[in-house]
Amino acid sequence: MEKTQTAKPAQTKRNPFHDGIPAAISSVRATRRGRLLLSIAAGMLLSFSQSPSHFGWLATFTLVPFVVAARAARPIESIGLGLAMALFFGLFGSRWLLSALEAQGAFGFSGVLATGLTVFWAKGWLFGFIGGTIRALRNAASIRQVLIVATLFGLVELWIGQSRWGLPILLLGHSQLSVPGVAQLAVFGGVPLISGLLMALNHSLALWAASKPGAARIAVSLGATWLTIAALGLPLAIWGRPELAEPAAKALLLVQPDSPRSQRWESAFQNVLLENIAAQTSKALRQATVRPDAILWPENLLTTPLSRDERLTRQLQGYVDQWGLPVVTGLVRESASGRLREYRNSVVWFSPRIGELDAVDKVRAIPLVESSRDFVGRSALARLFGDSFSGPRVAEAETARPLVGEFTLSPALCFEVLFPGIVSDRRDEDSLAIVNFADDSWLAGEIADRQLITAAAFRAIEQRMTLLRISHGGLSIAIDPFGREFVSLPPNVPAEIIVDVKREAPITVFERLSIPALAVFAGVMVWWLFPGLYDFSSTMRGIG
Repeated sequence: MEKTQTAKPAQTKRNPFHDGIPAAISSVRATRRGRLLLSIAAGMLLSFSQSPSHFGWLATFTLVPFVVAARAARPIESIGLGLAMALFFGLFGSRWLLSALEAQGAFGFSGVLATGLTVFWAKGWLFGFIGGTIRALRNAASIRQVLIVATLFGLVELWIGQSRWGLPILLLGHSQLSVPGVAQLAVFGGVPLISGLLMALNHSLALWAASKPGAARIAVSLGATWLTIAALGLPLAIWGRPELAEPAAKALLLVQPDSPRSQRWESAFQNVLLENIAAQTSKALRQATVRPDAILWPENLLTTPLSRDERLTRQLQGYVDQWGLPVVTGLVRESASGRLREYRNSVVWFSPRIGELDAVDKVRAIPLVESSRDFVGRSALARLFGDSFSGPRVAEAETARPLVGEFTLSPALCFEVLFPGIVSDRRDEDSLAIVNFADDSWLAGEIADRQLITAAAFRAIEQRMTLLRISHGGLSIAIDPFGREFVSLPPNVPAEIIVDVKREAPITVFERLSIPALAVFAGVMVWWLFPGLYDFSSTMRGIG
């Protein structure tokens, strides 16, 4: 009798990429601790994409671990994962925040708690909301998941950038300033459009890893979009920028003082502070090879209202008349309400032999630590934030407009430069430049400065105007209409420079549409060319 032989199953050689990596990711995301670690890692890595690190390319995939974790979590847990990611992103990216609050009087446990609340308000609730949304949509079609999450993310960032209570710093799209081509998308849809694109790319990559049908096609199309505008966006923007036939050019002298903050808010030192910056300005004018058209001094140069000190007023106007040049500077002015604990944070234009020609007031001050706005729970937060609530408060103006003197400027007072709507309201067709009058003397180091400058650069892109920043105790710089820094002064030392600025042509329809059209074209072409793109379903089995 013949023996029947049983055929042995074929041995498949195990590929460590096919089996090891998916198994490792799957095992990490299978536990609550693993999901938390994925979210924390995403937050810390995301901070490296932002200023001052400027590894913007990291933002195309650093949210993937968070999305993977949120999809595997329970509904409430997914919100908590978003909060955890935001906490580490905020604390690591804004590591200057605790010392800044301490400088405002919030010490010890109060300072730590105030820092946590600030991070929660600036980032926590956004990523918590997005984490919950990702979990709720995990069974939907890939294209639906990506579109809904990216759109919601962009809309929330849009609200943050428009709201009186928003803190639009370290937005996801801000990471792309180090990728100048992608940053040019802001001329069409602002930073929220860039943030939405990055969120969509991260989400689609996470779905691809989870073998969701169609996710590979979406991810590769979005990746092609990002790569195309990263390479071609800036050349296209430069090529498409129209020139005025006879641009109105001006030479502006930026004077950066190094006045001790402890003296600047004391009435006894006001004359000395004015004399010091006047001497610095006179020296710069004597050494200049070109006579400037105006002089720019920083925010809150004098903190005693001129209406209360006639001698100080005469002294300031005397210098303006002596130089025969307009001086534009930030000053503290009396509040219209007459309350002693309130003041107006203003930019004032002084002209030779005329005096004060125009003035505009800050419309958006930092919530809690600077603004005088009242709200429910203010007294409780006042106790939490310590002495930071005991000083004078800014009475915010209702409307923003340009500053008009011998020519027109679009001022942004410190924190206002974070808000695109305010800068837009301060511009008109005759505006020469955006001028960010700042006071950074209460912030240690340059990290916060760099993050504020990153936001300011996007205002230059959105308006296609030169932006000048003149600061106390920080960084004074000039940024061109494409968001590139072309002049800077050394921080924390007296310094001055003359910058030539020309008036820019209005933004054209071609400028607004060409870069997003290029992005859409690249994505659609890849989508059309690869309809059956391999989803790696067998390669990545075990993750989904």
